[in-house]
Amino acid sequence: MRQAGAIGIRTPLPGSVVTGRARTNVCSAVAGGVGRKPSRSDRLPIMSAQDDFERVAAGLADRGVTVAKVFGKPAYKDVDGKAFACLFQDALACRLLEGTAEHREALELPGAELFDPSSRHRPMKDWVCVPHANAGRWLEFAEIACGRPR
Repeated sequence: MRQAGAIGIRTPLPGSVVTGRARTNVCSAVAGGVGRKPSRSDRLPIMSAQDDFERVAAGLADRGVTVAKVFGKPAYKDVDGKAFACLFQDALACRLLEGTAEHREALELPGAELFDPSSRHRPMKDWVCVPHANAGRWLEFAEIACGRPR
């Protein structure tokens, strides 16, 4: 959905189907091309980075992880109150420790980069921003970051 005008009327994005509260994209190739009404199985849910952040938070809840603000952004904190990951733009920045296999693996993902919260070319060497395109791996990297000593 996008905002239409100053009064905040929500209108569907082009190529979207609105079903209840969730917005879904419909690929014309999957839907059989122009002229065919898409079936329920043709619709793919689109989750925002914030939605995926909340999904991962739920997956970490049994470890005593809480959500708080760090760098003015939503972040995960362990039971000792130490931040180990935060949502930055549309990526999850995780503290993976430079030189570890997980740090290298995260940096090899398309679009991944070292976390630079100031945007002044002073990245934090232990933190990697895992892009939203790889949100399926956010829980994996967050669990690793949570288990790392500080």
